[in-house]
Amino acid sequence: MEQIPLITPIMIGNIILFSLMAKWYVFPGLKRLTLIEAFTPILILNSARFLGLMFISSDVAKAGMPEAFSIPAAYGDLLTAILAGIALIALRNKSRSAIALIWLVNIVGLVDLLYAVTIGVLNNATAYMGAAYWIPAFIVPGLLVSHIMTFKLLRDRGLTSKR
Repeated sequence: MEQIPLITPIMIGNIILFSLMAKWYVFPGLKRLTLIEAFTPILILNSARFLGLMFISSDVAKAGMPEAFSIPAAYGDLLTAILAGIALIALRNKSRSAIALIWLVNIVGLVDLLYAVTIGVLNNATAYMGAAYWIPAFIVPGLLVSHIMTFKLLRDRGLTSKR
């Protein structure tokens, strides 16, 4: 009998928990804040996505980690982290490009996560994650929820990249 990888129920459970926390506590608080106050912690969170480089580290990932997963996951996270850092600086400096950069970070970051989860499942990447197993188990669900929350904040405030 084929077993469902343990990562599946862990991710689903954490997505549910993070969604409830966002709905009941985080999102209502963020809605009351200024743009700078609301988006700063979200961009800081995404700026830490360089942690995805663990997927290509032989010190962390086990030998045999599928490159079809590890390379796009690692560099997609790195790109998102760099973009988030740039957006954070633009936001804190009240640059006119800040909102467009937040949209870019959110789109690139969400696409990266969805692609990595899909390719990871198709290639059984969790079997090779070693110490990096906590990233899809805990961090990815939180990031997924933060991206949805960011889209809602941008929509609710009527913020488009043209502003």
